[in-house]
Parts: sequence; C-alpha cells; structure tokens
Amino acid sequence: MDPIDIRFMNTGLARTSSVLKMAWIIFSNRTNFSVYFLLGIIPLIVMFAVQFILFRDNYSIPLAVIKGIVDSGGGPLVLVAVVGCLAILFVLLISWYYCTLFTLHTSLVYSQPKSIREYLRIGWQKTGHFVATSIIRNVVIFFGLLALVIPGLLFFVWYQFTPMIAGIEGKDTDAFKTSKHIVQKFFWPLFARQIIIGVLYMIPQYIFYSINPYVGSIWGFSSPFFGLVMVIIYLNAKQVYATTQKITFAPPVQNNAV
Repeated sequence: MDPIDIRFMNTGLARTSSVLKMAWIIFSNRTNFSVYFLLGIIPLIVMFAVQFILFRDNYSIPLAVIKGIVDSGGGPLVLVAVVGCLAILFVLLISWYYCTLFTLHTSLVYSQPKSIREYLRIGWQKTGHFVATSIIRNVVIFFGLLALVIPGLLFFVWYQFTPMIAGIEGKDTDAFKTSKHIVQKFFWPLFARQIIIGVLYMIPQYIFYSINPYVGSIWGFSSPFFGLVMVIIYLNAKQVYATTQKITFAPPVQNNAV
C-alpha cells in the first residue's frame, strides 16, 4: 500500500473530517481490509454466534449447565469456580482482541504492516498490561464516584485514553500520566471529536436496532473502523502534545518487546 500522509499529526489537531478520511483510506485498502476482516470482524461474528446459541430460548443452555453442575453434587463452590474461570477466559480473549486491533491500527497508521502472526503475538504480549490498567482505572473511577461524584467524573475524563494507551504503547508508557496530560491540554477539542464520532456510530446503530435487534448487530461489525478512528485521534493528540512540550515520541509498536 502507499504510505499514509501523517504529516498533519505534527502540526496541530486534525479536523474530524481529516481523521475520518485517513481512517477510511487505511480501512478500505484491499490488503488492509482483508486483515481487518480476519482479525476484527470474524471474531465479532463468532462472538455474536456464541451469544445467540447460549442465550436463545430463555437462556436454556446456561441454565441446563448450571442444573447439571448442581445435580452432579458439585455445589455452589464448583459453580462459582466454573463461572469464575469462564469469566477470566472471556476477559482475556476480549482484551487480546482489543490489543491486537490496537497494534493493527497503529501499525497501518505508520505504514508498518506486519504479519497476522505478529499482530496476534504483540497483542497477546500487551494483554496483561491492558487488563491491569483497565482494572486500576475502573477502581479509581469507582472509588472517586463513591467519595464524591465530581472526582469520579474527573478521573473518568482524565483517564479515558488509559486502556488504549496500554494496548498501544505497552509498559513503556505511563498510561495514566499520558492520558491526563493529553486530555488537560486538548479537553474541548477532544471532547467535540468524541461526541461527533459517538453520534456517527450510535445513530445508525439505533436505527438498525429499531428495525430488528439482529440487523442492529450487523452494525457492530463497523466497530473496528471506529476503533481505528479513535486511535488516529489519540496518536494525533499525543504527537501534537509532544511537539508543544518539545518532547520526541517514537512511533508505537516499533519494538515488538513489551
């Protein structure tokens, strides 16, 4: 593919239209789309299929499994252990999925495509840090809301990019500090961009869901594209912040080690 022009990232915050255009150029490239389909869309299809199978007929399959465990004499402890293991597995798989997409997004923004195996490997390497960062962020926000509502909302705003930063940068970057500095520097422009992107994603989703829930689920397949848009917004804001502070940031995912 031809190199993507990312010069605008160094000169100022890009307009939302420019970000969307850049994301579409990357996403619609034939080679890139095949990778997005394999790593981004097929897992969503599998997830929707599993949800449909498990939760149809008034949750008959999960209830049958629970009844089987109880009837076998396993008791509540065994049931809790099984549910807990499944929950951990689910969190790890979802986190791996996000980290793999973060790696894919960032690599293509900087015109550094990798093999499918490399995307998966680097994504897996960053999964543990992503999970830990997400848990810490949620705990901080939760206790902030418990103490006083305002601190919790403030933490939510400051640390909105922390999971993304953890998934992109790995352990080499302080996700909390970086997110806070970027948000404080560009709060209103970033807020406006997120509102616009949120509207562009949610209005079609609402329309499709109003037609039929299954039709609405199809729109969920566009989430990798909107994820790419948010990654470009973050990378642009980070680079502009670095320029204003006279800091040099190397492009992420240059080093496969985390």
